[in-house]
Order: sequence, then structure tokens, then C-alpha cells
Amino acid sequence: MSENYNIQDRIDEYIRGTMSEHDRAIFESELQLNPDLQKEVRVQSSIADAVQAISLKRHLQDLEAAHQKKQRTRRISFRLMSAAAAGIVLFFVGNGILQDNYCRQAGRVAYADLVPEATRSSNPVDSLLQMSYTMLGNGSFAEAESLLIQASSIAETALNAPIVDEASEYEHRLMQEKKYEVDWYTAISIMSQGHVRKAKRALTKIADSGSPYARNAEEILRSKFYKSIKQ
Repeated sequence: MSENYNIQDRIDEYIRGTMSEHDRAIFESELQLNPDLQKEVRVQSSIADAVQAISLKRHLQDLEAAHQKKQRTRRISFRLMSAAAAGIVLFFVGNGILQDNYCRQAGRVAYADLVPEATRSSNPVDSLLQMSYTMLGNGSFAEAESLLIQASSIAETALNAPIVDEASEYEHRLMQEKKYEVDWYTAISIMSQGHVRKAKRALTKIADSGSPYARNAEEILRSKFYKSIKQ
């Protein structure tokens, strides 16, 4: 295998998000020191974006025109319908890079619709959610997921405690809602990184639960991945 082919292969894996964490760290270190490599990565990313833009233009226009005749829905519903068109193109094109890009797009859309969590001193989960929100916005996904793991552990511990009075019953309901939020934040982190298979699993779990985000997860699964949530 030639050196040039190896570089192109690594660039492709990097753009698609299929590199291991170790290889990605090495590659990103090389990127910082190699302007030519930076340029090539930008070129390859631009090619993928151009293919997406050309293929989706007519589909998006048709969907938008039809959508305007119907009642206005929340922004996420509209954007996910656009993603449905992307799913159709994906079905015919079969391009792994595009699929990863669409997954990241769904994550960005879902993140844009989040409302930052207000911190309550008596509830450490709120604080962890607020910090993870900031980390997700900065693209610090590993740090965000570490915080979300801590938040999930706190919530699960509270949910496993017995309900003995009204106060404990209230705490149980509160922590159940917080666990739903933690799961949704985690799904957004996974989507934003382009981890398609992990995103499907996380979204399916949310869609099958009593989470207030179940409908959002179901819509993403149906339109973004073009599959039934009951695989």
C-alpha cells in the first residue's frame, strides 16, 4: 500500500468518524503540525458537503414547500423532515461519509433545541447537566459524557432507593425526569460525534421509554435513519 493511499484512507476514516480514539488523537496531532494535511482534510470534507448539497437541493425544496402548507411545528420537526430527504439520498447513494454527516447534523439540531438546565444547589444532577451542556456546545464530548455518567449514577441511585413517604416519592419522580434528560443529552453527544450505530441504540431505548424525549427520538429514527424503531 502506497504512502499516499494510506494518507487518503486515514483522512476518509477521520471524516467518517471510524477512527479509534487512539488513532484520532495521533491524527489530530499531525493535523496541527501539517498545513498540507489540514488543507486535504478540508477539501475532502468539502467534497462530501458538496455531494450532499447537490443531491438534496430538490428534495429539500419540495419538502419545504409541502411543509409550509401544513401547520407549523417545532423547529426540530421541520429539520428532521429535511433529514428524511437526506435519508432517501443515503439509501440510493450508500455513502458512509454522508451517513455519518447526517448523524452529526441530527445531533446539532437536537442540541440547538435544548434549554440550558437551571442549577439547583440541592440537586447535583442539575449542575452536571448544565456543565455537560456547555461541554457539548464546545465539542468536548468526552468531558460531557464523563459528567453525564456521573449524573446517571446519581439518578439511578436515587431511583433504587425505597419510596417511604411523600418526600421520597417526589424525589423519585424528580430523579426519573433527570434520568430522562441525562439519556437525551447522552444521545445528542453520540449523534454529534457521528457514531451511527450507537446513536440508533440510544435513540431506540429513549423512544421505547416513557421519556418526554421519546417522540423526538422516534422522529429521528424514522426520518434520519429511515428505519423502524422496532428493529
